[in-house]
Amino acid sequence: MLEPAVVIIGRFQPPHAGHYALIKMAKLFINKNSELGLAPFPIVAIVDGLKTREDKSRNPITADDRIAFMRASTLADGVKYIIGTSAADVLSKLKQAGYDPKVFVTGSDRGDTYLDMANKYYGETPEFERRSLTFDRTDMTTSGARLDDVLDSIDDSTPIQYVSGTLLRHSVESDRFDKFLILSGLKKSPKLAEKLFAKMKTAMGVKDND
Repeated sequence: MLEPAVVIIGRFQPPHAGHYALIKMAKLFINKNSELGLAPFPIVAIVDGLKTREDKSRNPITADDRIAFMRASTLADGVKYIIGTSAADVLSKLKQAGYDPKVFVTGSDRGDTYLDMANKYYGETPEFERRSLTFDRTDMTTSGARLDDVLDSIDDSTPIQYVSGTLLRHSVESDRFDKFLILSGLKKSPKLAEKLFAKMKTAMGVKDND
């Protein structure tokens, strides 16, 4: 019998403050709903596409590196990791590992998609209806504003909902470590942030500003 689990699916390119907020949300849900018999840890499912990984501008670090940085951050302690080449492959890997994704913790733009996929792949179970906990994201990068202007507006008071992988990657392209430090969620681990920033710069072919 498959164990019901709380799952967070994403590319995590790179891991950032928004992802850590999802992990925290997942842990709180598990702790507050012990009667549901969920696995005692959230599962972070990393999508590492075979073709998309070739585009280093959008996929600068490997899946193993993403996991290593999340572990080192201590902001993702107590989670289990699974890597798949697509969301569908993630569902297959979860099943092989003995888990049924009963709860998805995700951005508000993905919840219904994952629920539909899981219901088709696993089947619906009336005793515990599959559900999604959505994090209400506000993607500032799709508003038509220039990325440089959006990045300039980022400071310590910026709501977590505004953080995105696009903004983090742009902070690397622009060599703006000050903004990267905020968006990455690693202000308390600046050395780790520097290491991630440097790794991304190298992978993306970004040269130091003179």
